[in-house]
Amino acid sequence: MGVVDVIGRGLADGAAMFWQTLWALVLGFGLSGAVQAFASRAELQRALGDHRAASIARDGLFGAVSSSCSYAASALAKTLFARGADFTAAQAFMFASTNLVLELGIVSWLLIGWQFAAAEFIGGALMIALLALVLPRAVPSAEQEAARKALPGTGQGHGGHGQAQPRHAAGPWRTRLRSPAGWADAAGYAISDLTMVRREVLFGFAHAISSLRCAGGTAAPSRRRHISCGTEVFAAADAGRPGTIACRVP
Repeated sequence: MGVVDVIGRGLADGAAMFWQTLWALVLGFGLSGAVQAFASRAELQRALGDHRAASIARDGLFGAVSSSCSYAASALAKTLFARGADFTAAQAFMFASTNLVLELGIVSWLLIGWQFAAAEFIGGALMIALLALVLPRAVPSAEQEAARKALPGTGQGHGGHGQAQPRHAAGPWRTRLRSPAGWADAAGYAISDLTMVRREVLFGFAHAISSLRCAGGTAAPSRRRHISCGTEVFAAADAGRPGTIACRVP
């Protein structure tokens, strides 16, 4: 098989894989942008007011559909804590943002099976549950308040990954939902999130394709043989490194 043929097949596999997962990426980043645009910080702060079981579950849901960028998640959690949110709830929100990533869970389901997506969400939920049990006992309230007073009330991230100031006017979320500027903000947040992780996502696709090609397989199962793949972490955008893909041909 010539080099040109290998490159051509690799590009074809990459295009097919990207097309198969495009809707999942659009859905995940779209939901992330909508939450950031339509749920104000004051509303999120009220939702993060304590660390009861119901509140932690709600915080995990907000985090899962919020920004998957580690810098943006930590910046928002710090801002919420500085403005009066419960420390444990803010940490649960941040952990959910980076460990219950909706878009990567859907992509994992599509590409490598539901077992891996289930492992991500179940493992992330267990991690947050342990955090909710241990953190209030490990960090006394006095230390939490001292840390809160030492924090500035801003949400500046790292390397320009902080939360951008919304352009829409303040008001109830129903009003913002009907505002064209609110939807423009949602689209801007979604594009910003995708831009922040574009290199990691592209590198993950390239690594997955190259691993499949080196193993003699293709990105999609064929009639002659079935390719089953397992992965430790698929395109781990938050960790900044790709997963290890191992293929076997029965």
